[in-house]
Amino acid sequence: MSSTSESQTLTMDKSLSAKTPGWFQRNRSLLIFCAVSAIYVLPFMFFFQAALLESGAVRMLHGDVFARNFVEDEGPGSFWWNALFMRIFGADFFGARVCLFVSSWGTGIALYCLGRQVLRQYAWLPPVTLVAAYFGGMWPLMSYHTDSNFFALMGVICVVLWFERRQSVWLWAAGFLAALTTYTLQPRGVYLYAAVMAWMIVLLWQKQIRVKPLLIFTASYSVFMGVGLLYFWSQGALWDMIYDNYIWPMTSYSTVNDVPYGWGTMQYWHEFTHTANGLSVLAVFGPILTGPYFLVDALPFLLVALAALRWKDVLKPKILLFLLCGGALWFSEIHRKELFHLACGSPLFLVMLLYFVMEYRNKVSEIAVQLIAICSVALALSNFLMMFGTHPVHTRVGTVWVYKNMPELKYLEDHTNPGEYIFCFQYCPSYYFLDQNPDPTRFNLLTYGYYTKAQYQEAIREIDEHQVKYVLWQGGAALAEIHHLLPGSAKRPPYGFLMDDYLHSHYHEVKSFSNGMQIWERNGDG
Repeated sequence: MSSTSESQTLTMDKSLSAKTPGWFQRNRSLLIFCAVSAIYVLPFMFFFQAALLESGAVRMLHGDVFARNFVEDEGPGSFWWNALFMRIFGADFFGARVCLFVSSWGTGIALYCLGRQVLRQYAWLPPVTLVAAYFGGMWPLMSYHTDSNFFALMGVICVVLWFERRQSVWLWAAGFLAALTTYTLQPRGVYLYAAVMAWMIVLLWQKQIRVKPLLIFTASYSVFMGVGLLYFWSQGALWDMIYDNYIWPMTSYSTVNDVPYGWGTMQYWHEFTHTANGLSVLAVFGPILTGPYFLVDALPFLLVALAALRWKDVLKPKILLFLLCGGALWFSEIHRKELFHLACGSPLFLVMLLYFVMEYRNKVSEIAVQLIAICSVALALSNFLMMFGTHPVHTRVGTVWVYKNMPELKYLEDHTNPGEYIFCFQYCPSYYFLDQNPDPTRFNLLTYGYYTKAQYQEAIREIDEHQVKYVLWQGGAALAEIHHLLPGSAKRPPYGFLMDDYLHSHYHEVKSFSNGMQIWERNGDG
């Protein structure tokens, strides 16, 4: 080969390499989204709303087994996940918040990546709308809703990677994540597995794949589910886990959680649109700030109409996958039809809504997307600014930032030692974690109408056995808040108010606070 041809070849290679963008160039928008979303999410991590599950994760670190030593109606997945971070970063507020940051930030990134698969632009909008509508309900706090969304969306990403690359390792990963989702929020994982299988069956019918991928995904899901069941069997907790996670919730959950569809949306409308301190100009922003809430409520109905109008698009593999998996996420939250549960189930539906609207490629669709963007960004910024209204409170697990003072926390800190048992009733397990005072019972929560007579009797026996000195009891405004959150808990159950009767006969009130919290001390005769 002549030197001329060699130089020409070298020149062509350099030209091609110059035209081929590097990894950073190809993923520049993703990196920007990761950086901006991290900056947005980080301030929320200092904010304390509630610590519902952290005490269970701490119990795991001390050797307790889920269902055998402590009871929750959701699966053990969130406890495993949080205990992992506490093991690495410490069993305190910082360790718990590192876990929450990873789940929250990871959910946003996963949703952004999935949006890029089907959206020509505005891939950032679904995660912004999600976090805007999600704040104040079950975020920012450790929640099996947040964790299961993260696991489920990562599972869908693995399915997409398998579809593009046809490498079996991605199906094994997807099956593992579907199983982990099941162990975190039972219906979400089961529905996700069924959705992916239904999608694969359609591909099989269309002769795009063979049977092998279905077998691999099923094998992966079954193996990892089986490993979990074997673990509980080895710990003598298999029946307890099945009862606590499946039988008991199916028979009792609706008794306290039956609320109208979209419950909570009109409350926000009232708060945002009514004048405050005579500043009527603020009411103008009400419709903008409540827009994402109404969108979340309307999502499934809008999608049915749009999918019917563009039914040919539904048959596209990725669109069908997102619709089926989006339906799995949405239906897994319908057991409680209020705003925040609906928001938890909306991630992929938000992507699909934007896809169908943008496919019309006209002025009306462009205006609709821009309105969604304006409302979502406005609400997200409003939530962000609310963080500046918080103030620090020092606890035994670190400093937390809150809107309202917690004087009862200081009282417990002054009158108890770390590791000393206290009992919190009905729906305030945060204090077990914040004050490092463990729960003497197996029950993180105890609400009337949901928990059974036998469970209340067991809790009373354990309180007696440990001779618990202090009880933190919710009354007044705090109790009214519980009844608002769980409407059925205000009704007298058939077995009566067992815990109230026991506490009144064995304890006396020593301190009450303006927020409704009360401190009761055990009588001298035990």
